[in-house]
Amino acid sequence: MEFAAMLTTRLRPAVREEVTCGALAEPDRAEYRSQLKECERLLRSNETLFNMETEDSMIESRIYEREALLCRHKYLLEKMREG
Repeated sequence: MEFAAMLTTRLRPAVREEVTCGALAEPDRAEYRSQLKECERLLRSNETLFNMETEDSMIESRIYEREALLCRHKYLLEKMREG
C-alpha cells in the first residue's frame, strides 16, 4: 500500500456515535490514546522513509507529511489533557 494512502486511511477523524439527545458523543480517552500511538508509529515510519529518499520532491513530500503528523499529534495530546 502506498504510504500516502496509508496516511489517509490511518488518520481518519475519530468515529462519533449519535446519542439519544441528538448531540454527538466525543471519543473516549482510550480512543485518543489509540490514535496517539498510531500517530507516533506513523511518525517513526515517516522518519525512516525520509532517510531513505533521494528524490528532492519526495524529500519535500516527507517533510509535509511529518508536519501534518506533528499537528495531529499535538491535537491528540490536547484532547487527552482536556479529558
